Amino acid sequence: MNIIDYVKKNKDKSFSELEFNEIDNVIFSQIVYLPFKNIIPEDGTTLHDAAIKLNSNYDNIAVKGMVYFIKKAFRMINIIKDSKRYKDIILSNYVKVVKSDRQFGALKIEFDKNVYVCFEGTDETIVGWQEDFRMAYKYPIPSQVMAKDYLNRVIDRPYRYVYVGGHSKGGNLAVYAAMNARLPIRIKIKRIFNNDGPGFSKKVVKSLKYKYIARKVKRFLPSESIVGVLLYHNDNLCTIKSNKIGVFQHDVFNWQIKNNHFIEKPLSKRSIRLSKEINDIFTNMPNEDLEKFFDDLFLQFNESNIIKTPDMLKIKRSLELFNRIRKMDNDLKSKFAKVFTFRILF
Repeated sequence: MNIIDYVKKNKDKSFSELEFNEIDNVIFSQIVYLPFKNIIPEDGTTLHDAAIKLNSNYDNIAVKGMVYFIKKAFRMINIIKDSKRYKDIILSNYVKVVKSDRQFGALKIEFDKNVYVCFEGTDETIVGWQEDFRMAYKYPIPSQVMAKDYLNRVIDRPYRYVYVGGHSKGGNLAVYAAMNARLPIRIKIKRIFNNDGPGFSKKVVKSLKYKYIARKVKRFLPSESIVGVLLYHNDNLCTIKSNKIGVFQHDVFNWQIKNNHFIEKPLSKRSIRLSKEINDIFTNMPNEDLEKFFDDLFLQFNESNIIKTPDMLKIKRSLELFNRIRKMDNDLKSKFAKVFTFRILF
């Protein structure tokens, strides 16, 4: 059973009949990926009404142009829009920002007198991927600061419980926002969900701010995780069985479920090896060298006119990119190429 099976099975159970759980957390973490610009007013609308407007504003051509996991989220919201469990959830404070140095999205989700503040993970923009790699040498990155400010702004009334979460980069943003939120908000937070998102430097993980909220952080990642094993974390971890392999395990719609819980499976030797090799590079290289390498790398994307990840499927552009990268004169290039070729692609 996957997430789609779960929502079909439980869509007519209220949150009082089936308590909010780890699966609902992942479902919420996918809703924020949907293109809600000009659909969700600042003061909110029901999930049902937002889904209806989404359908009327985005025809089949627009949906076909979405990346694959957003298509799945679009399908999911159309399954739950008329359900007893989800239809009256209030969505509000939708934010989507893409600039030269950041890619940020956020959504406030209110349900059953509780609130889930959700941060978007990396979307299809190359800017988003570039910002992810900046986490290795820069702290905080612009999206982390925006996440903190967003959380402080939207928790504007008493709730039974406050949850903060996200998928991929969004999980990292959730942790950063929670540990840097105002004290009354930090106290009120019940759980912080990092769904296969990267961590932080050793220095940050050892900081008092991180230690204050570490016990509230729950990590979920697939057994062959690539993103979620990068950098450093706390140990409150659940590793999950996926019906796919390699990079496709990052897609939460492939995570396996039984009895309203994820099916656990130990972290693979490949993920453990990848984590050590990449983190060793990040730890042992000076920040200025990492910054120069990644700035040079993503310059090649820009000059190859690759703005979004689907552009890489265009043969002419991808060939130009690979030729440019091949000519880069940097020791880091060979180190990263070795790790990612043998640990991720195969």
